[in-house]
Amino acid sequence: MRSAEWMAEQIDQGLQRRKRWILPDPISRFGSLLWRIAPALYLRQVRKRFGNELR
Repeated sequence: MRSAEWMAEQIDQGLQRRKRWILPDPISRFGSLLWRIAPALYLRQVRKRFGNELR
């Protein structure tokens, strides 16, 4: 986990550079790609990883 300040800085930089997507780390990039290619698989993996937190 990163701090809120770190994410705010990433968002600010993305806005200044007029980026459409802000994907701060490789896992975010992979998740974004997987969501577009295989959304059912993505959702299964998210439920498996965060199942306890989603209840």
